[in-house]
This record gives sequence, C-alpha cells and structure tokens, in this order.
Amino acid sequence: MNKFLKIDKFNISRAVITNIIYEKDPDIIRASYISGYDSPDRLTIKEMDIGFTPDITAVFNKVLNIYEIELGPTPAMEKWQLFSLYSQRYRAKLFLVVPDYLRKEIKAQLDRQNIPVGIIYFETKGRETFN
Repeated sequence: MNKFLKIDKFNISRAVITNIIYEKDPDIIRASYISGYDSPDRLTIKEMDIGFTPDITAVFNKVLNIYEIELGPTPAMEKWQLFSLYSQRYRAKLFLVVPDYLRKEIKAQLDRQNIPVGIIYFETKGRETFN
C-alpha cells in the first residue's frame, strides 16, 4: 500500500468542494477537474487580450468566489493579476489554494505585486505532490 496520499488538482479540488459545501452551502459550484460539475467560465477583462479559467468557482448570494489551486513554485502572476482585477471589478472574491511549503513564498510574491487574494493552505506531511 502506498504510504503517500496523492496531491494533485483533482484531489485538492474534491477537498475544496467538500469544504465549500460543508461550510457555506453555495448556490452554484463549477469545477474544472471533477466530473458531475460544469466547468467554470473563462474570466476575461475587456481591455486585456487574455483570459483564464479558474479551477473552481462558487456563488454565494450572488457573489462569485474564485478558487485557483497552485501546486508548483513557479508563480502564475499573469493569471493571478487577471483574477484579482476581475475580482475587484465585479466584486468577486479570489482565493489561492496552496500547499503549506509554498504558502510563505507565494504570499511574498503576491505582496510584492500588490495582488489582494485570500490564501488557503493545506498540510502536505506524508503526501506526495503531483502538479
């Protein structure tokens, strides 16, 4: 038996969705990696030529919550900036879901770029990470 629990976007998405349902009772959930859910809409800003699809979105009382799972050390600054700007313009809330060993590094990068975002982290001791 494998002593490691696999950390990938599928398993983290399942855990995030379980927590969302348990804690907040959302009106709508959309998820990129989980069957049975529609995929989130691609988020774009009119004057920008790019757009990205978040990993999970949930709507609570007409407020969109955006959840982006980041498992690697390479920052996705362009994506985070777009999601942050989108959140500010449309009164949404943005959360990055990261492993504990990246929390401080990612927070520092976000602070340097002045990107407001909530950080949700999870413990990784005894787990194996796959991006």
